[in-house]
Amino acid sequence: MKKLIVLMLALLCCAGLLGGCLAVEYKPDSGFDVRAGTDDLKKTQQIKITDAATGKVLAVFDGEREIEQFLGQLDEDSWKIKDLAETPPEAERECAIIMMQTETVKAGMDPADAKLTQLCTMYTYSGSNCLTMEFPFASFTFTLGETAAEYLHSFAEQ
Repeated sequence: MKKLIVLMLALLCCAGLLGGCLAVEYKPDSGFDVRAGTDDLKKTQQIKITDAATGKVLAVFDGEREIEQFLGQLDEDSWKIKDLAETPPEAERECAIIMMQTETVKAGMDPADAKLTQLCTMYTYSGSNCLTMEFPFASFTFTLGETAAEYLHSFAEQ
């Protein structure tokens, strides 16, 4: 009987801990709270923008000031999450924006051996204000404000 009670308490504790991990902050008036998600993007140490079709490098930002300016132009307050199915089916990927960060230096590791790892890839779409952020574990599609969309479309080859 005691084993059963201990097992039930352990299960309840695990469920409580996992329940906190699965929480997503959603604000109905403005959509998904992008500011919470983009805080990690501020750790970005390199941004590479490529043509989604050809892979040709269109721009690279690797200075702290350049990255801050790029992220500042995204106006994340204007982003609203949307269903991936709402992306126009004829929309063609325009640019791939690859966010990179140096891996965490582990105990005994030489900092010079740390490599850049990919945080996420964002895709813009031709003639659309949609942006898709792809992480290794999930993908989210947003509508962007006009200013942010125009800024990102400015990198595309004409």
